[in-house]
Amino acid sequence: MLTLTLRHFEFPDCIVDYLVDKSTQYFWNLFIFGTCDTDVGIGQGFTHSLTLSVLYIAPHIHIFELRA
Repeated sequence: MLTLTLRHFEFPDCIVDYLVDKSTQYFWNLFIFGTCDTDVGIGQGFTHSLTLSVLYIAPHIHIFELRA
């Protein structure tokens, strides 16, 4: 959904490409979960993560508004 939204708003391909084929790893206290591959991800500390989060959530909010 995020990549479709970014392409809809004509974001440059270099930004979309930066977000795809990522991996993630979770830590809880001293326990470390194994690395998992993800289709799309935003790196921790990425300067545009807030903006990308809003762009990802906005279509979902719009759908909920239409159903209300």
